[in-house]
Amino acid sequence: MSKKVVLILICVLISVPALAYSYHLSQSPIYDEEESTSFASTAADEKSTSKAENNTTEDSASGNEETQKQTTKDNNDSDGEEGAKSDESSGSEEKVTQKNTTTTTSSYVTCTVEIEYSQALKYMENPDDENGIMLSTYSVTVENGDSAYDAFSKACNENGITINPEDTFYGIYIAGINGINEKEYGNGSGWIYSVNGRYPPKACSAYTLSDGDHIAFRYTCG
Repeated sequence: MSKKVVLILICVLISVPALAYSYHLSQSPIYDEEESTSFASTAADEKSTSKAENNTTEDSASGNEETQKQTTKDNNDSDGEEGAKSDESSGSEEKVTQKNTTTTTSSYVTCTVEIEYSQALKYMENPDDENGIMLSTYSVTVENGDSAYDAFSKACNENGITINPEDTFYGIYIAGINGINEKEYGNGSGWIYSVNGRYPPKACSAYTLSDGDHIAFRYTCG
């Protein structure tokens, strides 16, 4: 061989390993490291975004809860104020009602008085009234707390009727009216009184009147 050929072979032998090494470098994982780094960066960004979203959600939920609590508190405070106003208004109405009730209490009572002697007519020759009515229903006003006797005597006085009252242990007893006296038409005859159709078990001077009472004196022959 010539020297020239030998040199060419040596150059070829030297160049082949260099080319092989260069090809090996082109296929090395350096490119994968760059892709891996990019992927890791993307994952970190996604994780950070997810964490931020979670924090935003938690902050929103916390804000909603605080708003709900504040709204509930405001409603409770409003209900309490309304209840207090209602109680205060109710108390004021009760006070006004009590005041009005006290104001409208009258110092007087009005009642009616009637006097009749129909049972004695059969014993009388010339009665003043053929029906035995001495005083038809007559209205009279007396002071609050007055007795049936007070109203009766006032009605008689205003109509010119004479009475014969007698004081007894139990109170005043009416022994005669306009000349018609007890026991005049029999031992059991005399004057009795009633209030609203009932006969009280007490003297007329001991019976306290109420407004609207009707007092009737009747002569009974027993």
